[in-house]
Amino acid sequence: MALLKQSTARDRMIFMVDETDHITGLAGLTLTITASKNGAAFASISPTVTDRGDGWYSLALTTTHTNTLGDLALHITSTGADPTDALDEVVVELPGATWTAVIADSVATVGNRPTPLQALLMVTRALLTRRRASGTDLTYYKEDNSTASIVLEMDDATTPTDVSRTS
Repeated sequence: MALLKQSTARDRMIFMVDETDHITGLAGLTLTITASKNGAAFASISPTVTDRGDGWYSLALTTTHTNTLGDLALHITSTGADPTDALDEVVVELPGATWTAVIADSVATVGNRPTPLQALLMVTRALLTRRRASGTDLTYYKEDNSTASIVLEMDDATTPTDVSRTS
């Protein structure tokens, strides 16, 4: 199972084997593909298929194919080959994604006082990241934990009074 980011194009590799020995990979096939999004009925899809050789095919899934959260089940058939099934999960964000870019997009000008909603979004997204409090500063670190990426300066009421980004 692979994780696919919602509404993001992705190439998905599929292996097709000979129906007579159930082992040998088959090249040069024409694939018929159906998909089920989040448990819905299977429907035909037509991603661009590229034969990569030795039975391997690349399916170019589009943003339309990955636009529904949940399971994305693929059923692939071709004359002379065993059917192949793949099950992936479409998620909002991939594990390890950099949340600082989202925060930077939420705060129009870094260094300005954020709105309460922007501050709430920043703190919520930051909960899964390494952080350290020091005095009135709350510092969030980059994924490699080497340097600070966001510093929230807090007043006595514990609401952000200033945000700085140290990219």
